[in-house]
Amino acid sequence: MENIKDTEIVRIGLVQSVSSGDPSYNIAVAEEQIQQAAGQGANIVCLQELFRTFYFCNTEDHVHFRLAESVPGPTTARMQVLAADLGVVIIASMFEERAPGLYHNTVVVMTPMDLILGNTVKTIFPTIPVFMKSFTSLPAISAIVCLIPDMPASEC
Repeated sequence: MENIKDTEIVRIGLVQSVSSGDPSYNIAVAEEQIQQAAGQGANIVCLQELFRTFYFCNTEDHVHFRLAESVPGPTTARMQVLAADLGVVIIASMFEERAPGLYHNTVVVMTPMDLILGNTVKTIFPTIPVFMKSFTSLPAISAIVCLIPDMPASEC
């Protein structure tokens, strides 16, 4: 992806799909959708929350911890290659195991230069009956991800 000039339009592709319990299948679907978005001119492609798994934050079940992976890890490696091949930025939310027993809903930004530009841990709100996020993630300080060069993140 070349540097974007002030007069150019930045196209953002928003990907949303129904996920299954099979991370490999979900990743393959996301890859197809990223390719489709890039083919339609997207410069930045944003995937849905926890795209490689089904959304499980509305339950309390220890079995879901097996869905976590490291960041960087196998999925970010695949997404980095795809970002480089397509010349797009990919923003992906993943269930991260940062250390044994330490889990986060992490957003990763991957660039066409085959780099992880950065990642941030999602701020977790208190548990309410429908969403049990405090069960699956620890509270954390969240950062703002800003893709506009030379602009403080707080102004995005």
